[in-house]
Amino acid sequence: EGRQYADQYIQTLTHELKSPLAAIKGAAELLNEEMSSVDRSRFLGNIHSQTARCERLIHRLLELSALEAQTHLKDTRTFDLVTRCQHSLDQLRPLAEAKQITLSGDLPASLDFTGNEPLLGSALNHLLENAIQFSPNGGPVTLSLKYDDSRIAISVTDHGSGIPDFASTRAFERFYSYRPEDHPTLHGTKGNGLGLSFVREVAKLHQGTATIGANQSSGTTATITLPFDGMP
Repeated sequence: EGRQYADQYIQTLTHELKSPLAAIKGAAELLNEEMSSVDRSRFLGNIHSQTARCERLIHRLLELSALEAQTHLKDTRTFDLVTRCQHSLDQLRPLAEAKQITLSGDLPASLDFTGNEPLLGSALNHLLENAIQFSPNGGPVTLSLKYDDSRIAISVTDHGSGIPDFASTRAFERFYSYRPEDHPTLHGTKGNGLGLSFVREVAKLHQGTATIGANQSSGTTATITLPFDGMP
C-alpha cells in the first residue's frame, strides 16, 4: 500500500510539473533567436512565472507531506481565534484590493480556542486565497465564525460562479483543481490542487472536518468545523 501510494504521488507530481517545465524549456530555446525587446521581455516573464509556479507546487507539497506525517497535533496553545481570523483578513486584504474585492469578517468579539494557531492561520489563508481567486472583480468575500457549546464553524464565502456537486466531492483530493470554463479571470490558469488538501489535514489534526459547496443563490462556501468544549 505504501509503494502504491508513493508511485501514485510521484506520477501525479510529474504530470503537474511537465507543463511548466515545457513552457520554461520552450521560452529558453526561443531566447537564443533574434527577436524584439518586447518579445524577449515576454519570454523572460514566462520563464519567471512558470518557475514561480514550480516553486509554489514544491513548497505546498512539502508543507502537505509534513502535515500528513503528523500522527497528532503538536505545539498547541490557547489563543483568541477571532484575532487569528482578523489577522488572516489583514494578510489577504492587498490581494483582494487588487481585484477590488470587499473582504469582510462576520466575527464575535473574541473566542478562546486551544489548537495550533499557525496551522489554522495557514488553512484560513488558503480558503481566503481561493475565494478571492474565484470571485468576480468587485465582488464580496466574507469570513464568518459561528459557535455553540459543542462546535465552531469558520466559513469563507464568495459570490463567484459556484462549484458543482461533482467538483465539491473531489475538491479536497490532492492535485485536483476545478476551473470553471465561464470564469474569464481563470482562463488559462491552473492551481496546484494542494491548498484544500492542506486545509483538510489541518482540520483532521484538530479532530474537525472541512467541507465546500455551492450557495443556494450564488458563489461557494468553504467551512472548517472544529470541536469545542463549551461556551466561553
